[in-house]
Amino acid sequence: MSISQLLFLFVAGIGAGFVGYSVGLASLISYPATLAVGIASVTSSATNTVGNVGATIGGCIGALPELRQCKKLAVLYACFGLVGGVVGAWMLLQLPAQLFSYAVPWLIAFSALLILYRPKNAHDGGGSESAANAASWAAGTRKPLLAGMAVTCVYSGYFGAGSGTCALALLSVGGVGPFAQINALKTVGVGMGNISATVVFALTGAIVWPASLALMAGSMIGGWLAPAVVRRVPDRIMRAIACAAGLILAVTLGVQTYL
Repeated sequence: MSISQLLFLFVAGIGAGFVGYSVGLASLISYPATLAVGIASVTSSATNTVGNVGATIGGCIGALPELRQCKKLAVLYACFGLVGGVVGAWMLLQLPAQLFSYAVPWLIAFSALLILYRPKNAHDGGGSESAANAASWAAGTRKPLLAGMAVTCVYSGYFGAGSGTCALALLSVGGVGPFAQINALKTVGVGMGNISATVVFALTGAIVWPASLALMAGSMIGGWLAPAVVRRVPDRIMRAIACAAGLILAVTLGVQTYL
C-alpha cells in the first residue's frame, strides 16, 4: 500500500475511533475507507474489525471513571465479547457474505430508535443513581438483556456495522445507567468482540495488516479523545445524535441492499 493510502486510513481511523465510541458507528467511517483503498469486501470487513481494536483500547482508557462504576457488568460484557467475537468471525469466514444483508438495515433502524428510550429511573448523573439503575437492571431485565448482549457480540464479530448501535439500545432499555456509562460498557463488549475476532482473522490470513495497523493507530487516538466529550454532553443530546447516526447507517445500508 502507498504512504498516501496509509495516511488516509490513519485519518479515517481517528474519525472512526471518535464516532465509534461516541455513538457506536465506527464502521460508518472505517469500512468505506478500507473499500476506498481497494480492499475486497470480506477482507475489508476483517481488516476493519482489526483496525477498530484501537478504538477499544483508547476508549477504555478514556472511560475509566465510568467503568469503575460498573466493574461487574464490564467484566461480564467483556467475556461475552471475547466468546461472541470468535463465533462471529467464524461465521464471516464460513457463511455467505450477504446472509443477513436484508435484515441488517431494519435491525439497525429499530436499535437506533430504541436508544431514545429512557427508563423512568434513568438520569443524566452518576453515583448513587447509577447504582440504583444497575440494581433495577439486575432485578428486572437481567436474563433478556444478557441474551441480547451475547447475540450483539456475535454480530459484532460477524459483520460489525451497527453493532455499537444495537448494544447502546439494549443497555438503554435495560436502564443500566446514564449514557456515558452505557457507552463505556458498549465499548468493552463490542471491542472485546473485535479483539477475539482479530485472533481468528489473523490465523486465517484474512487481514491486510498495513491497512489494519494504520486504522488501529488512528482509532486509538479517536477513542481516547471521545469519552471526555461524551461525559460533558447532556444525556438526551447524545441519545439523539446516536439515534440519528444509526438511522443514517440503516438508510445507507438499505439503499445499498435493496436498490
